[in-house]
Amino acid sequence: MVDGRELKPVPVQIGITDGRMTELVGGELREGDRIVVGENGGVERKPSSVGMRLF
Repeated sequence: MVDGRELKPVPVQIGITDGRMTELVGGELREGDRIVVGENGGVERKPSSVGMRLF
């Protein structure tokens, strides 16, 4: 969770996922909280062509 200019770890309980979106079913997050779900590392990457394809 982002608190001002600091990141704070927040425990969450996850539910189902499709590999792209994940349900949060419990934990200390509240609606409107700002979160970080990954890190960029400052390196731009091209989108991957590997993944789920819908026909």
